[in-house]
Formats: sequence, C-alpha cells, structure tokens
Amino acid sequence: MAGLSRWVGALLLGALRVGYGNDLPTASVKISFQPEAGTSVPVVLSRTEPVYSDDGFKAYYQAVVKVSLVVGLDGKAEEITVVQRAGLGLDENTVTAVRSWVFEPGKRNGSPVRVAATVEANFRLRPWQQTRIAFTAPEGVAPPQPTLRYLPIAGAHCGPVTLGFRVDVDGTPKDMRVVRAPDGVSGESLMQSLRTWRFRAARREGQAVPSEGEVDIDCPPWPEGNQTK
Repeated sequence: MAGLSRWVGALLLGALRVGYGNDLPTASVKISFQPEAGTSVPVVLSRTEPVYSDDGFKAYYQAVVKVSLVVGLDGKAEEITVVQRAGLGLDENTVTAVRSWVFEPGKRNGSPVRVAATVEANFRLRPWQQTRIAFTAPEGVAPPQPTLRYLPIAGAHCGPVTLGFRVDVDGTPKDMRVVRAPDGVSGESLMQSLRTWRFRAARREGQAVPSEGEVDIDCPPWPEGNQTK
C-alpha cells in the first residue's frame, strides 16, 4: 500500500512540476554548535536554505541530511562533511547551501576562534491547499466558476498566501500578483500554478465579462510521523 501511495504521489508531482518552475521547495534546518568552554556561540548572519533536487522532488523523496562543519575565524563554513546521506542530489544541495552561509564567529577572550557545528536538513513535502476563493462582482453578474485547478507541492517553508488575479472572458487568469505572503515564502510557484487554472467566466445577461478575484492558499499540518525532531 505504501508503494502504491508513493507511485501515485510521484505521478501527481510529475504533473504539478510543470507549473512549479524553478522555485523548488526548501528543507527545514537545525543548527547545533559545539563550542569549547569559555567560547561564545557563533551567530548566523546570512543563510540560504537547502533546495530540493529535481530528482528528489519528482520522486516525492523525503529524507534527512546531516553535515558537520567548522565555523572559521572569518565566519565562513569550513571542513564541511556529510555524515548522514540521503542521495538523489539532496546531499550536494545541502553542502552548497551551507558553504554560502556567513556567521559571526565564536569568540574567546574577545578573539575569534573556530567552533564545530552540525547541520540537520530535513527535506519534507506536503501539498498546498486552497482555503478561500472570492470574486468581486457587481449586482447582476454571476461570478466565475473554477473548472480546473492544480496546486504545487510545498516543503518546510510555507504559510498563508493570498493571490489576486483577473479572470478574463475566455476563463483564463490574468494579472496575477501576491497580495499577502509570510516572510521566506515565495509566491512565484503558486502564481505559475495559478496560470494553469481555468474558469467558467463571469456572466452578465449570458455574456462573458472579466472579473477580479482573490484566492487564499495554505499548507495543512505535517502528517503524523513526519514532524521535525
């Protein structure tokens, strides 16, 4: 049964990948430092989350990558080593992300010192879900009706997003824009997916007319057993 679910998930991901573009989901990250006595903990100044590999995303692959590293005197990651591998390109993407991070180095007696650290990147997937759709229609105008909807798959970083758009007379969405989105969440993949939606256009006395709309999209809670530890 688990194999069948994975196969169905892979088919759905293959279809949704068309509307996802290059904005692939990212992993959630946990950083642990191991400073020596009397040494302050480094502070993360800049970091990029590890991105799903194309192969991992298409395979609906979920796994954890762990790497060890040393925060150098210049605040850059050194001696990056993968200590728990996942494969399908997730290891390489994790190392690439960590290599770009910048830290304020740990200090002892006011001087920078090297500090060991461990990074855990949790690659997980879940579907976006539509929670609301509303249209602005004057009196006497029947609002549009969705006829075809696809939503992409999200990773660790998602949250309530509101997109605005116009449904043209041919039922296609136009003038898409992000109205609201939390920090760290890109609406680009959602807008690319929204471009594939189709509607029965709004009607006034039987004639198709353009109309403005908004859709709210959010992520469900993580399935049981797929929580960050």
